[in-house]
Amino acid sequence: LMSLKSLNLRSNRLRFFSPIHFNTSIFKLELTFLDLSNNFLKTLFNRMFESFINLMKLDLSSNLIEKIEYEAFFGLENLKTLYLFHNKIKYLDKFTFFYLKNIEILSLSQNLIRILKNDTFYYLFSLKSISLFENNIEWTYTGAFYSLLNLNDELDFK
Repeated sequence: LMSLKSLNLRSNRLRFFSPIHFNTSIFKLELTFLDLSNNFLKTLFNRMFESFINLMKLDLSSNLIEKIEYEAFFGLENLKTLYLFHNKIKYLDKFTFFYLKNIEILSLSQNLIRILKNDTFYYLFSLKSISLFENNIEWTYTGAFYSLLNLNDELDFK
């Protein structure tokens, strides 16, 4: 297990996930991909992923996620790709993605987001691609995408 790079927990009917259930010293060293897609997760709790400091790709798609707590992504400074599509997310706080300093790909498609407020993506200076289609976005504040300086590849609203 010391060299485990990928952990696939897809389609397991998980309602709750906590790294406490794992020997976190192993995952702190090596794990770069975590797939929790197609489960029944509803809330991303504070510091839920803090043990996975080398994680580069996190797939949380096709869950029932409604709430993302302020420090949910604490410790994921190395994360490059985050899939949150096909959930029930309605609201994104100014600090939702605060700890994702190196994120390059963010997929928020097929959620219930209606409003993008100022600074929603403020801290995502490395972001190259963001997908927001099928959200029924009704209003976008002027400063919602203000700091996305590297967004050369894709801004997908479809």
